[in-house]
This record gives sequence, structure tokens and C-alpha cells, in this order.
Amino acid sequence: MHAHARIAFISACTVLAAAATTSLAQPLFATHQILDPNPAAGNEFGKTTAIGDGILAIGAPGDDAHGQNAGAIHLYSRHGQSWLHDTTLYQIAGSADDAFGSVMSLEGNLLIAGAPSSDIYGTDSGVAIVYRRINGAWTFDSILTAPSPERNEGFGSTVAINGDLALVDSPRALYVFKNVEGTWTCEQTIAGTGGFGSHLSIDPAGSAFAIRPNSPDIFIYRRSPNTAAWVFAAFIRPSQPGASHSARFSLDGDRLAARVFVQGIGSHVAVYRNGAGNDWSKTAELRFGSSQAPNFGSTIKLRGNLLVAGDSQAVTADYFNGPASAARLIGSTWTQTAQLRSTDWTSTDNAHITDFFGNTAVVGAYTDDVNGIASGSAYLYDITCVGDFDNTGFVDTDDYDAFVQAFIDADPAADVDNSGFVDTEDFTFFVNQFELGC
Repeated sequence: MHAHARIAFISACTVLAAAATTSLAQPLFATHQILDPNPAAGNEFGKTTAIGDGILAIGAPGDDAHGQNAGAIHLYSRHGQSWLHDTTLYQIAGSADDAFGSVMSLEGNLLIAGAPSSDIYGTDSGVAIVYRRINGAWTFDSILTAPSPERNEGFGSTVAINGDLALVDSPRALYVFKNVEGTWTCEQTIAGTGGFGSHLSIDPAGSAFAIRPNSPDIFIYRRSPNTAAWVFAAFIRPSQPGASHSARFSLDGDRLAARVFVQGIGSHVAVYRNGAGNDWSKTAELRFGSSQAPNFGSTIKLRGNLLVAGDSQAVTADYFNGPASAARLIGSTWTQTAQLRSTDWTSTDNAHITDFFGNTAVVGAYTDDVNGIASGSAYLYDITCVGDFDNTGFVDTDDYDAFVQAFIDADPAADVDNSGFVDTEDFTFFVNQFELGC
């Protein structure tokens, strides 16, 4: 693991409204590159990533330690400005081709990993495994299975966890688990028509979740106030003819961000808002980088006024087309604030999964050849709102005054682009961010 010598922030931002098409922003460079502690060609380290409060999980489904492509998950913790490897998780009773680490979800001190190819209860019956972090150490918590496991069910093809709620999907049905006094119990099965999709998103409050069935729509479920059962509440359908929602979206309270793909045109990210009576309507359409980007939004995370979206086919010949973009909701407009980049990113380093927590974002590059073909790596970024120089939570004249004084004094804190020098580039960058409101 190493930190790049320079962290470049954007010096210009472009406003994106609902009618926006193409937008470019200055690059924001990675602060760290995380490498596989057990590197080998084909490990695909970074194919899944998840980040929490001082916790980082990175999947390596091609790891061969317990059989060819048996898989592994690596856990890290933050110590000051460094990220240190804590432990490696391997699937219980794992075997070749289980690809453990290809499906996971992290929330608080809980991590759930799906293993749809597990043969514990029959060929490819699948399981989901819950781990819990106690006093800084990760320990096994539970194995979740379908109430009546079947061969080839693929249980664990998608997972999500939030507090005492865990969701585990399979092509046959969605299973809802609840933790009561330390025991996980399947409390509800929601049958799918032709199976559900390959993504789940739980609202951070745990009061709703989103799932894409075998259709262009995204379904919203909420708990019934009368029976406590999860009930269908609404569906969200793309507005363009021939458009469909892909398997990436993120639910946060009364907002949902989702990738929309239109054949022959490309993809964009649509932001929806829930009005009265579960009436969801599109409020913004975000297009970053190439207007023909086929995979923009291939991974999405939305929390509050911050959104990070990945593009697994970013055109790196264009300096500004990075593997992921960050945007903030400033006023009523979503504004692109950075293209997340790396000095050694190449066109084959697919940004498969991105995630963020607070002001730290992670981008996985599972096809990175740094330690052999498709050995993989991951990059970390600081996406702090630099305009809030005095860290009060507001961008106001006090921030401007504080920065100008620091700049005059050549205070290292004024090195906002992390170049190692306090110079006019820092001043230009700060003013642009301050005027933007970030």
C-alpha cells in the first residue's frame, strides 16, 4: 500500500441539470492504492469493494488459496492516514469456483458475503455468511440459507445488510432475515417472477429497500405499519422509450439514483424523488464524461447530497474521463465535483465497484495487472468539500477569510490540492470551490 505523492483536486466544476448531456471536471487523484496482500494473477482483487467508518472490505473472488477461484475477502482498518490489513476471510467449507468475495455488503460492524456457488447444501445451492467486528476483530457470526435449500438455487447471488435486517436474493426468490437477540431468522420470502435482479439497496434508516425484478423497473418495498410485513409500495420506470434500469441503483430516504441504459445512445444516471403517496418522479439526469458512455453508472452510491458513480468502460484517452465521478447536490442542482483518477489507470482497469463513506471513496480496479494479469487493486480518494475550509459544515465568508490568511502565511493547510506547495494553483482551486459552494 502506498500513497501517491500528489492529490489533485478539481479547479472547475460543471452544473448538471435535468437536461444536461455532457460534462467534464478536473481530475481528483487517489490518495492510496491498495494492493492484494496475497497477490497473484487472476485474483481480481477489487472486483467488489465496501467501505465504512474506518473499515474497508475488498473482494478477491479469483483467489486460489482454498482451491482455484475459491475466493477471499480482505479487511482493512484505518490508522491515521494509513490503511492496514487486518485479516482475510475465506468461505466456510469453500471449494474451487465458489468465487467467494464477488458478492458482499458492509454496514457498521457487520459484513455479509454471498456464496451462490456453495455446495454445502447441494450443488450450487448457495449460502450467505455474516461476520461481525467485535473489539476490532472480525469473527464468524452466522450462515444464512434458504428455508428449504435446493440444488442450483444460487442463494446469495445478491446480499444487503443494515442493522438487524439482511436481504439475500436468488433467482427463485428474495429472502428477508431479521436478527432477534443474536439469531438470524428468515421472516419473509418474496417470490419473484422469473427471478429478481442482481442488486439490492436498503435505505440507511432500514425502513425501505429497492430491488430490480426481471424487468426494466425498480421495485420499492416498505414495512406495513399494521402487520410489520414487507409490502410492495411502488415501482420506478424509466421515462425514455426503450430505456431500462440496469442492475445498479442506490436508495437513500426519499431519493433513488439509478443507471438508465438506452440502446444505441448509452447510459446515464437518473435521480428520482418520492413525493406524496409513493409517487416517484425524475428530478435530474446526470451525464458525465462521454455522451456515448455505454457503462456510466455501472456502480452507484447515493448518500445525502453526495453521489459517486462508476464507469467500467471509461475512455482513458480523454484525460478527464475517469473511472468514477463524484457529484454533490448544491441547492437544487446536482453538480459534478470531480473525476476520480489515478496516474497509472489504464483502459483495462475496469472500475467494477465503487463505494464511499463520509468523505472517503474507494474504486476497485480488478483487472489491474500490477501483480500479474487481472491481479487487481483498489484506489482510495478524499472527496472532502474543500470550500468548507474551517470545517464548520457551512461554506461562508469565514472560510474565505481563513483560507486567505493561511495562504498569506504559507500555512501548509492552504495546500488544498496536496501538491506539497502553497501556490497560486491552491488559490485558484479554493476560489472555484468556494464560489460553487463546496
